[in-house]
Amino acid sequence: MDRDSFSPCETVAERYQALLEVAEAISAHRDLHELFRDLARRLPRVVQVNFVSLSLHDPARNRMRLQTIQANVPADLVGGHEEPLDETPAGSVWQSQQPVLVPDLTEQARWPNVTQRMQEDGINSFCVVPLTTAVRQLGAMGFASLRKHAYGVGDLEFLQEVGKQVAVAVDNVLHHQDLVHDRDRLRLLLEVTESIASHRDLGELLQDLAQRLPSIVPFDYINVVLHEPTRNVMRLWLLVASVPSTISPGLEMPVEESPADGFGRISSPSPSMICRRNTASPS
Repeated sequence: MDRDSFSPCETVAERYQALLEVAEAISAHRDLHELFRDLARRLPRVVQVNFVSLSLHDPARNRMRLQTIQANVPADLVGGHEEPLDETPAGSVWQSQQPVLVPDLTEQARWPNVTQRMQEDGINSFCVVPLTTAVRQLGAMGFASLRKHAYGVGDLEFLQEVGKQVAVAVDNVLHHQDLVHDRDRLRLLLEVTESIASHRDLGELLQDLAQRLPSIVPFDYINVVLHEPTRNVMRLWLLVASVPSTISPGLEMPVEESPADGFGRISSPSPSMICRRNTASPS
């Protein structure tokens, strides 16, 4: 290995200074994309880094999502990729809580989808460290280089310290986003209550809700389906659609033929239902 492949950082003092600069970057940015863009500019002074990435674990789907990737070299960067845990190095790191170091990408057979994208960007070595706080395991932070064998044991230890600082920043941003989302939902709930109190016409109420809800609860249709006990059918009384629809008010379906992912089985009291996908064929 030639001398140029070693980290440009020569002293422990330089690494401590770099960690202080990481802390400064964290304090200066509330946007994660901007933070990682800043880190991609600062870190090469002390370690061979051309790409810095953030992958977060989605607990609802149990997948890893590439939240952001930033570079200090020309590259066609595309974030948003989602992968099963065992198909990405970030997922392996999140599960094991141990870093992954790949000194030569050409010798790596695992995670073929991810490594193919890396090769397209000219990456030859990378390492991934956990992003974990005392409260939760958030995801992983990746560092990649155009050089082979760019990272040694000392580099990995340093980047783990960077990851610990960044984890706190990411956790704070996510908590803030959750608080804003909860605040907006409570505000919307108050607006819905006010709308119900101010409208006596059900059609006007649904039209008003159709204007208020999409910012928090995306939808294509709002409808009111009522049970007619004398004929034991479900009747569509009102429909507000944000897209053209072939369904019209007045549509009736026998209760026993009403699919769970259509108007719902409500011939007897039941809890609310969430349908992820409508699999019923149109009649």
